[in-house]
Amino acid sequence: MKFSYRPSPNFRSKRHTSRIMMDLTVCLLAVLLCSAVSYSIIYGPAIGIRAILMAAVSVITAEATEAVYFKIRKMDIKKELEHSYGWVTALILTLITRIDVSYYALIVATILCIIVGKLVFGGFGQNIFNPAAFGEAIIMNNFAASKAADVTAKVYDTLSGGTPMAAMNSYGWIIEKANFPDFIQQFGGFSNMAMGGYPSVIGGSCAIVILLCGAFLLWRKDINYHLSCTYLVVLFVMSLIVGLYHGAGVEYALFHVLGGGVLFGTVFMMTDPVTTPISIPGRVIFAVGCAALTMILRWRSNLPDGVLFSILLMNMLTPAIDRLSDGNQIKNRKLIRNKVLGVSAVIMLITLLVGFFGIEAKHPVVSASGANTTALKDEDFAANAVECTAQGNGVYLCKAKGFEGVNEATITVKDGKIVGFEVTAFHDTPGVGDMATAEAELTRYNGVSLDSIIDATSGASFTSSSLRAMAAAALKADAGEPVSTAPAAAPEGSLGAEDFSANEPYCTVWTNTNKPEYVYKCTAKGFEGVNKALVTVNKDEGKVIAIEVTEFNDTKGVGDAAVAEAELARYAGLTLDAKIDATSGASMTSASLRAMAAAALNAAAGN
Repeated sequence: MKFSYRPSPNFRSKRHTSRIMMDLTVCLLAVLLCSAVSYSIIYGPAIGIRAILMAAVSVITAEATEAVYFKIRKMDIKKELEHSYGWVTALILTLITRIDVSYYALIVATILCIIVGKLVFGGFGQNIFNPAAFGEAIIMNNFAASKAADVTAKVYDTLSGGTPMAAMNSYGWIIEKANFPDFIQQFGGFSNMAMGGYPSVIGGSCAIVILLCGAFLLWRKDINYHLSCTYLVVLFVMSLIVGLYHGAGVEYALFHVLGGGVLFGTVFMMTDPVTTPISIPGRVIFAVGCAALTMILRWRSNLPDGVLFSILLMNMLTPAIDRLSDGNQIKNRKLIRNKVLGVSAVIMLITLLVGFFGIEAKHPVVSASGANTTALKDEDFAANAVECTAQGNGVYLCKAKGFEGVNEATITVKDGKIVGFEVTAFHDTPGVGDMATAEAELTRYNGVSLDSIIDATSGASFTSSSLRAMAAAALKADAGEPVSTAPAAAPEGSLGAEDFSANEPYCTVWTNTNKPEYVYKCTAKGFEGVNKALVTVNKDEGKVIAIEVTEFNDTKGVGDAAVAEAELARYAGLTLDAKIDATSGASMTSASLRAMAAAALNAAAGN
């Protein structure tokens, strides 16, 4: 029998991995250099040099980590390093990191993203997640407090609103068209944002340089335009539609494109051929999904930006997308086209519904010009539930509700003027509200009297309101005026009067999809372990709507009697003034549930 073989009519591309990675390296170095120059001009040479040093530290760490790994595996170190391109991952990781992140955090994140994000999957070309995005997720979730304080103060405290995305987050992600010019002006306008003259992640603000690099990589056919162009167009269109629905203009959509990590992610991260779908239809679905998740995470999560996690989440779905768009791309083009259009339409519709009904503008206590026009003694601070107690010698310990919790401060008053203001407890959104507590902001209270007019901190208006409320209360207390607006103590025997200190309850806001309904993620000690629950509260009425146990760690067959559906239903309508009996035979588990309910209600009340 004779067999005949004929080669397929394959197209041979002149591109090869080494050339693509070198082009990418050149572009990343260009962005790094632009950022270093920009930081040097605006904040001083030391800050610009720090950007370069961070990149050097990350690159050295990545190469050393890979060398050790290859040595352990008894592989040719030189050969493997040349084809692993660890320096590219390190450069991208540095450029998506804030300038004030500590070297320690950057080193740990680099090691983990190289080993866990790439090498354990088989090395370059076999990883399922974008390694740099994986590393930055580690920094954001585990090293949020590991920062260089002097750098933070020098860079991010120079703007009262912090980064543009953090400021927009504090406004509820919606700013009406008439107020947008004042908002964007604090960052120098769109022209300044395009030039990179504002604080962001190290490589995220040089929009012009990033776009030029993108054009170069497209010209060299190093990246795929189906991903980048689809992502930008869909993100712009969805933010434009939602913005128009809420009374914002085209500027709102442009802000979403220029701000945060959208452009950098578009050019350098989303176009990674290893972690994205193979086919063109699959790439379109991937890009639409990334755009949708970016907007949803911005609107509904506590993070100021959603690009990084949108890419990681879509990386997980890449195999499913490949299967969805699998088939003969010519014979089945109509079927595949209909699949792409159908899936994309559903994704975009869900995103638009979240934008229409899931966000609500927050209105800072400032005028359209950006300045407060009311004297401190005439401002209405009833919503802040402020109270002050005298400590002697003109010192007052004050508390006032902010955006998420109760902030506390020690205020010193002399001759009717504030001479000292120290925030002793901060319970609002980190990275947003704490901009109002920066040293430069607190010094503005020195010399303030009740007749003074003090502006709110742009981008942190709710926290700023709590600080001004405490300032006014301390001044009034020093003048002999009553100031406490704190709620009355809960009646004896009620939920609010119970002592749950042994349960160590802790609650954080999880979502507030339907205001005034807030969902709190709570934990509390039971008999054997820590139980967890989601407690839904009507913040305006101070009532529990529902409680759902998400993790039970007490004795099965005993303590779980307290988590039965009939028992949990008893919490509906519960207030801090109400009494609720323990579940017979499961008193310790029941105490943990009551502790979480009380903690959620107290959090909703700002206590």
